[in-house]
Amino acid sequence: MKKIITSIERLILAVIVLFTIPSCASVPVAPKFNPLPPAVASLNLQIGGVEGPPMLKLSKASLDEALRPALFSALTTAGFRLVYDAEIADAIVDITVDEHVLIPAPYRTTLTLRGPRGREIDQVIFTGGTEGGSYNKNPETFERIAHGIAFNLVAKLLKSPIFLAFAEEPRSRRPTVAAAATSLVGTKPKIVSDVDVFTVRRSKVNNNAYAIVIGIEQYRKKLPEADYAENDAHIVTDYLTKMMGYPEENVVTLINENAAMTDFAKYFEKWLPNNVEAGSSVFVYYSGHGAPNPKTGDAYLVPYDGDPSFIDQTGYSLKRMYDVLGKLPAKEVIVALDSCFSGAGGRSVLAEGARPLVMNLEKSFAVPKNMTVLAAASGDQISSTYKEKGHGLFTYFMLKGIKDENVVNANGSIAIGDLFSYLKPQVERIARKQYNNEQTPQLISPKRN
Repeated sequence: MKKIITSIERLILAVIVLFTIPSCASVPVAPKFNPLPPAVASLNLQIGGVEGPPMLKLSKASLDEALRPALFSALTTAGFRLVYDAEIADAIVDITVDEHVLIPAPYRTTLTLRGPRGREIDQVIFTGGTEGGSYNKNPETFERIAHGIAFNLVAKLLKSPIFLAFAEEPRSRRPTVAAAATSLVGTKPKIVSDVDVFTVRRSKVNNNAYAIVIGIEQYRKKLPEADYAENDAHIVTDYLTKMMGYPEENVVTLINENAAMTDFAKYFEKWLPNNVEAGSSVFVYYSGHGAPNPKTGDAYLVPYDGDPSFIDQTGYSLKRMYDVLGKLPAKEVIVALDSCFSGAGGRSVLAEGARPLVMNLEKSFAVPKNMTVLAAASGDQISSTYKEKGHGLFTYFMLKGIKDENVVNANGSIAIGDLFSYLKPQVERIARKQYNNEQTPQLISPKRN
């Protein structure tokens, strides 16, 4: 009889434990942190939405309520320097859960780091939970789960190459959140548009996808600035790596002085051929000045150290770029050019004393069979900036199409015809309405026999 009672008691105890304590899978194990690298330890981080150490209200059984205090604990444990004043903050870090969660159901949490202009610097995701089970209402359970989530997210952030590169950037080139939001005398306003903020919905990672992204806003030869070209390139890189499944290590981003003529040759003519294999996808984006050769009519991209007066020696011709890309064994190459080549202004420059040219981009050279080119304007037009959005006009609607128009396939590739059908009338409308000029984007594909 005693053995029977003991067995019943054990059964009752097991039932009580089952319905009051979530499964081990629901409580993530908090990792231990190594000492922070000096550059990371010197960052001033601000937790979004709080003006002091966030406190957990144990009377509430909510994962949402428990996440910020848990983040505070994880960041301080890791050794981060936390501040509560935007005047000295290098970046703002925040933590969210996709939707209200009934523990131990599956959950998806996101840690987002934002910097100057509110631009997203990096984002890491942690998922957990199990299907089935009963909703646990114990606030301390939520605290334990939130604690594990926050520690895992911070550990992921510390392994992110994007975050570590941001930390290594000299503070003199990294304005504080508050300073970046303020327009200084003699500088362009810092603008955050709707396409700069997006929810990460990463396509399946494609390890065979490669990209070169170039943004040249300032030139060594004191050429006119290509307004917002730097921001164009940064956001395009964000879309590729955080939405379209391009691995970060497969995307080369060249900005200003890092986009000299030698960099063009290095990455187009060495890096791409050394990496691209049969079946690869390649995406090339350029935002900056273009220039014509008045003698030959050839079109050139203008590197950081380019000189329109000696464009055939210091520029990188479209023909040269297309020849290099056409030799790659890639199944698909997409080239997007937010530039123009007439020399009539906008994002084009011309040798002193030369006259603007009328250029037919489609007939000037043959596009290789595996390539499609999206150009911001026709050969005799200029490519405008969209000042209120902080981007090139063409780039803004290209990004908006990718973000809102369902043109990205599950594998990260772009339905290029659908994207062009969306952006062309939008660019034409704004150029005509706001800038009183004609800008007609071009879709250039291989000629069919």
